[in-house]
Amino acid sequence: MEQMQKTSLERENDKSGAMPCVIMTTEDHGHFEVAERIAIISSQCVFGIGVLRDAFASVQATVNGRAKVVEATVQDGVEIVLSELKQQAIALGADAVIAVSVQYTPVGYGAPNMTLISGVGTAVRLAG
Repeated sequence: MEQMQKTSLERENDKSGAMPCVIMTTEDHGHFEVAERIAIISSQCVFGIGVLRDAFASVQATVNGRAKVVEATVQDGVEIVLSELKQQAIALGADAVIAVSVQYTPVGYGAPNMTLISGVGTAVRLAG
């Protein structure tokens, strides 16, 4: 089986000794065969606009037109969502979460005051 690059969450599981759980954005992967689909699972993380406004204010300079502090804040939200999906899957006895989708949605009336980061996927058991 070919080696795949581990995500930061998989490296974290390796260190903690917890049961590994694979997260994939695709339904099918050549190296894994789904034996059982257990459940659709979801996770959400909401950041107040104040967090992003503070991040923008603290950015003195951008690198190649990118606001690194803001990107790091959003990436933290994605990591939280993926970690919660993984925890739910392990609690259900799953080996993987497949067909994972992550979305960003402004929340609020008129001018959005918060951003919702949500993830959904299918918890599965893999064949032998």
